[in-house]
Amino acid sequence: MAYIADHLSVEELGWRARTSQEACAARHYQVIWLLAQGRVLSEVAATTGFAQRWLEQLASRYNAFDLDALGTVADATARARGS
Repeated sequence: MAYIADHLSVEELGWRARTSQEACAARHYQVIWLLAQGRVLSEVAATTGFAQRWLEQLASRYNAFDLDALGTVADATARARGS
């Protein structure tokens, strides 16, 4: 089980995974949401199709940098501009 920092509640992560207009960010939110629920890496990998190593990297980035670490560089730039 991966540690997920409590930047957002499990409910907020789930909401973002379901409602994000950015496909890449939505998938990343889904990963963090599933891990925050206590699911193990192998289960999340099977659910999302991502490799376990990538899930570990996403979790590490989220823990260190909050939401700014999720999505693509273009997504992060748009969020910074307030788009």
